[in-house]
Amino acid sequence: GNGLGSRTNENGSLFARRAHAKATSSSGALIGGTGAVADAFSSPILKAYAGLEAKLTAGGDINIQALSHNDAFAETAGTIIGGIAVGASLSDATVDGSTEAYVAGIVTAIDRKISGVNVNIKAHSDDVATATARAVAGGVVAGAGADADALVSTTVKAYVGARADIA
Repeated sequence: GNGLGSRTNENGSLFARRAHAKATSSSGALIGGTGAVADAFSSPILKAYAGLEAKLTAGGDINIQALSHNDAFAETAGTIIGGIAVGASLSDATVDGSTEAYVAGIVTAIDRKISGVNVNIKAHSDDVATATARAVAGGVVAGAGADADALVSTTVKAYVGARADIA
């Protein structure tokens, strides 16, 4: 962007996102099958920045922060009972997206003689992906399978752009 930008919760706290998926299945039959599938995705794009046309002037520290917390939780449970019984539970939890803080414009202090004036650029993302799967089958001939995959693959960047001027 060219100006100033940020995205926070209404109360000014860090950006938080949560995805929760839960699936259950159960059955009983002479010949039967059952399955449960849960997919949870959290994929925010968060930026805090002073763009190319932004001019920030301050008598104290300037802080540009992008702070994010993202959870994805997928849970499945399946139970089948019968003469011939087959069951499966599949769970996938994924957190991806990006958290970015940067300066691309001009940042100066009102009085360049002020000591301790800093430009602080911080990007932080605290991400959790949890997947659980449980499958139970009982019978004369029975089979059950469970698969749980959890993936966190976020991009976090804090930087000063090539055209930025910090004085």
